Amino acid sequence: MQKTTNIIYNNELVDYEIEEIFDSTKYNKLTAVTFSASPKFINQYLSNFDSINIVVGIPEERVQAATNDELLKQTLKSSFKSKLTNESLQFLSELDTPVKKQVIDKKIQVKVPKPGNVIHSKFYLLSNDATQETRLSIGSANLSSQAFEPQYNQFEEVLIYDNSPLFDLYQQRYFYDLEPILTDYISKNTFKIIQQRMSDNSKLSEQDRLVTATIFTANDLENIQTNDLSDVVQTLRDDMKVGLIPENTGELVNQINNEKVAGTQEFEDTQNDNLKSDQVFELISNIISKNKGNHRLVTKQTEKKKANKVLSIKLHAHDNNSMASKRPLLTFSSANIDINNNQSGLFTLDPLNKNRLLPFGKHISHDALKDSLHTIDQLIESYHKFTLDYSDEYGQRIYEAILFAFNAPFISIIRSNIGRPDDEEARDIPQILFIGGTANSGKSSLLRIISKMVKSNKNQDDFIAYDLIYQNDYQKGANTVKLLHDWLSEENVTPLLVDELPNDFFTNAKRGEELVMTLNNNVATQHTSYPAMITTTNSEDYTLNERARRRSYYLKHDAVFNDDFKEASLKAYHEISDQTNNELFQDFVLRFAEKISDDETKWNAYRNGSKNDFLALTRAIFKEYYQEINEPLPKYFPLTRYDDANESGQEKWRKLFDYDRENFVYNKQTDRLLYRMSKLDENVNRYGIKPSMAYVNALSPKVKASSDNSIDQELKGTEFFKCIGEDNPFLKKSFLHRFKRK
Repeated sequence: MQKTTNIIYNNELVDYEIEEIFDSTKYNKLTAVTFSASPKFINQYLSNFDSINIVVGIPEERVQAATNDELLKQTLKSSFKSKLTNESLQFLSELDTPVKKQVIDKKIQVKVPKPGNVIHSKFYLLSNDATQETRLSIGSANLSSQAFEPQYNQFEEVLIYDNSPLFDLYQQRYFYDLEPILTDYISKNTFKIIQQRMSDNSKLSEQDRLVTATIFTANDLENIQTNDLSDVVQTLRDDMKVGLIPENTGELVNQINNEKVAGTQEFEDTQNDNLKSDQVFELISNIISKNKGNHRLVTKQTEKKKANKVLSIKLHAHDNNSMASKRPLLTFSSANIDINNNQSGLFTLDPLNKNRLLPFGKHISHDALKDSLHTIDQLIESYHKFTLDYSDEYGQRIYEAILFAFNAPFISIIRSNIGRPDDEEARDIPQILFIGGTANSGKSSLLRIISKMVKSNKNQDDFIAYDLIYQNDYQKGANTVKLLHDWLSEENVTPLLVDELPNDFFTNAKRGEELVMTLNNNVATQHTSYPAMITTTNSEDYTLNERARRRSYYLKHDAVFNDDFKEASLKAYHEISDQTNNELFQDFVLRFAEKISDDETKWNAYRNGSKNDFLALTRAIFKEYYQEINEPLPKYFPLTRYDDANESGQEKWRKLFDYDRENFVYNKQTDRLLYRMSKLDENVNRYGIKPSMAYVNALSPKVKASSDNSIDQELKGTEFFKCIGEDNPFLKKSFLHRFKRK
């Protein structure tokens, strides 16, 4: 294997393992100045030191600047974004429980540069108080496996000097030059909440106390963010007084605000995170006040009030006459996965002690496994017996919805392992499943069965009716979507089940389309866990533009129940419902946790050039289930993800072409097809998106040859007919023409 890390010890080329470089048997203290630090690396290689100081030099790789003024602006934006995305809390959550305790006890301290500074340095100081032995390591390597392990094609230089005079020089460098411009990565406000929880739960075991103390509610996060942001402002004021940052900092902050006002999109584009960057600009605009033409930083107290106002965008379910929905807590921490002790990393609240979290997940017996799988079989068989136009392909879509629900608590893990947070492949992993079906197709009944399968709390509601989420008439539609956004951004990974989305959710761009896109941008850079949503709608209501379609999942569910068998179908449904439980789900989460813990797990699964199958691991686990009960996969078991959203759009245009063919004009020379979209809007008085736009949204980009707002929609002829699955009738010669040629 190619050697990627070049290690030199006291001027000699050596082949050291990571444990030998960071030798905790010889040294008990470590000061590390690095570009980045991986929690996994700390867990594996650094946990045995008595005392560790880690400096993470640059919060974001993108922070580059030509001048000190520009550097202050960029690092301030980066600092605000770090607070908004809870980066430090994610770092803490990924540490093993014993290492978390070291952080809480301040035996491990993590620092970052204050706004206005970046640190490119990489050096590591190891020492032993008793023996006075020292070690200096310098070079290019960060605290990550990629920097040291040969399987990564990342070339690094590491120079090691034991008991060298250089050690004292670098120690002085740290204490005199770096330490004055450092601040805590995990804030004092975070520690305050943790210490309070530890105190409140003093009767619990240390393990339970640590787990409970480091799980943060939405209110905790808002409290931490508000106080952290006001502390950033106070730090700026203090540093300005002692000359660490320019006296004109207020003017520089105003320049950031002007960038946003002027419509500059550079920050949004580079961050790929419109929602968070909007909040960053809004928060930054509130930290200055204009007095006699001068822009000055506000006080800490003023910033706290303003930050609280910006951050308090959540509409709490129990306020303003809205639905008092209490979602049961199911929280996830990958650092708390313990396969040997059957812990999935998922936790629920102890019903007897609200201050305690209980591990969720339990292995299932062979007989119970068989019963659970047969319950799914009976559910799909009931569709076979009692619906019109049933097919095995239709049954696969029912099973696919079940797989999505089982997969839901781990959607953040899948996204984080698929690729970089800002990669399109990660963004294309859907957080929302739309089940679109006609009336009397059993959508609500399916949702109720699914809810029983994935319950984490016996008192949990089946699902939420969309119309009841927000009951106040004031801006009901907008506030309902805000609540959904709030729930889908929380760390509570309980699958969110919502019944009957209205037409307005799709026809108003400020509803469904904006929810999908802002959520997608938000969670792409969100470093915490979050839930997925399954929701139903009428099939004719579903319409989203191509970007939102790509980032959500749509399954068609339109086989209508035969009223001639209504009594029999209801009886069968109730029997299935009565025997449905969450035993299979509890076993599944343990098996999925094993996949997370296995470094050999392959997260990407592309089949036949299609989209990434984000349910591939879930399918694999269910295949294992059928093998264990010695039964073949049912013919209605889905082997890959579906593309019903595009197929729905294709069907929409196929029907339009069949019913309105005379209004399509074809140009044989250019292979272009024209259709006047305004015809679809004639004599239609409709709020929200026009019918014509619903058709434009249903088109694949491969077919479009003109802009979405064109009066005449120009289509690529060959691609269009391929899309709708028909031959181009305009290319067929007439019978008379062929007869004359003969």
